[in-house]
Amino acid sequence: MSYPIVRQFRSAVNNRVFSAIFQSCLEANPDFKWRDLHLEPALWALLREKPAHLLNPQFATWDDLLLAAVDDVTAYFDKQPVGIQQTTWGLHNTARIRHPFSYSLPAWLTGWLNLPEDQLPGDSDMPRAQLPSHGPSERMVVSPGRENEGIFHMPGGQSAHPLSPFFRAGHEAWVRGEPTPFLPGPTSAQAGTSTVAIKRRSRLQESAKKSREIVKGRRLFLRLLRFLAAQSGFFRFWICVEPRPCSSLSRCVAA
Repeated sequence: MSYPIVRQFRSAVNNRVFSAIFQSCLEANPDFKWRDLHLEPALWALLREKPAHLLNPQFATWDDLLLAAVDDVTAYFDKQPVGIQQTTWGLHNTARIRHPFSYSLPAWLTGWLNLPEDQLPGDSDMPRAQLPSHGPSERMVVSPGRENEGIFHMPGGQSAHPLSPFFRAGHEAWVRGEPTPFLPGPTSAQAGTSTVAIKRRSRLQESAKKSREIVKGRRLFLRLLRFLAAQSGFFRFWICVEPRPCSSLSRCVAA
């Protein structure tokens, strides 16, 4: 509950302070994007020293500016579906990871293509950097010579092919922050793989098994896509029916 409030307050203060400072820049160049600048150190210095000549002219004191930022936060949460007392960061940071095909298909056809809308921890400018539609394509932690103890995460799974058993495999571990092994292949305690790595790899194998169980449904879904494509006359799909690990979804689109 507290983090989204503090985060929104920081954004409100940032906007109140720098929108006035960069006003002349925007007048000279409307395309100037001051929000892309790294202004965190400058913001802290301004709030600490409170120079009168850099105060937003709408306010008599810096305390007045901070109170206005509090009002901005209240107004923001009043417009949200959930009030400020019930809000959580997960409600604001919900995954929106979509398959490329889903942008061209009706929403009711994309349930098997898009990934679940999980509520995510983390944020921008943090070690666990992840936002609804942006974040690292993979995470790995490994020390040279100790690869068997390394961990690896890949959102979405290793394959983009919706019929592949590796489509979505390992995605749940990425969402939960559960370490999965860095090295591929079967595990062996005799080979030096840790007990934790074996358990995590087992979770990955279970996830792949779940993916295999819905392959039949996806085949039916893609047959429906072929039928709709043939009926529409706008496009045709050629889909690889032999999914392999780490393979991409092959397609050919013809006008």
